[in-house]
Amino acid sequence: MRQQTVTVTIPGGIHARIAAELAAVVAAHTSSVFLMAGRMTSLARSWEVLGLGVSQGEQVTVIADGRDEEQALAAVVALLGH
Repeated sequence: MRQQTVTVTIPGGIHARIAAELAAVVAAHTSSVFLMAGRMTSLARSWEVLGLGVSQGEQVTVIADGRDEEQALAAVVALLGH
């Protein structure tokens, strides 16, 4: 299991398009990937990710677990920010 804290740099935070992109990134990997922002949810469930209400500038933790966890984690972190 790998995890990394990231500051969301996306203007407007995580909105519908970004949530869909995150789900697509996760679907391209075999690992399970979660987002922790007050509570934890799977990034494969875009509607739940939207429910977190993550804003630009907010810090979140990305958690990946599985065979390609390093690649999955890097892909999600690259999409969210630095």
